[in-house]
Amino acid sequence: MTISAYNRIRALLIEQRRQVTSSSEVASQLITDLGIRDILVNVPATKAAPEKAGGKKAAPKKVVVR
Repeated sequence: MTISAYNRIRALLIEQRRQVTSSSEVASQLITDLGIRDILVNVPATKAAPEKAGGKKAAPKKVVVR
């Protein structure tokens, strides 16, 4: 990458940062364009089913007949 290409990209990124910080619409559009909206949107978490009270059932005792 040449220095002039680097400087041009840098200037464009600085301008984009200025636009994003000054406008929520531009920020929203950038998020959509980058394809990261689904990462940033909070999805309400579903609660897991509550565990049943009590422990494991005891195994039946084996009777040994001699």
